Amino acid sequence: MFWDIVCCARYANKQPSSQKGQEIQGRFVGFAFDVGYAPTFLLLTDNTRKVIKRSVLRLAEGPENEVRLDQNNL
Repeated sequence: MFWDIVCCARYANKQPSSQKGQEIQGRFVGFAFDVGYAPTFLLLTDNTRKVIKRSVLRLAEGPENEVRLDQNNL
């Protein structure tokens, strides 16, 4: 969903195999329809505050991303 905290691979010099295992954390801000064949996502990075495009994201673990039902409205 919009503004969820997500993680993606960090690419140095645009080579996927470099710095393997490191991730960038940021916020999901939308879809990039002008890049690639598969769905490409827009990510606002936490450290640089720039929007980058990635085709693979994962939802970060944390309390902000948990969806809970309001028990009072049931």
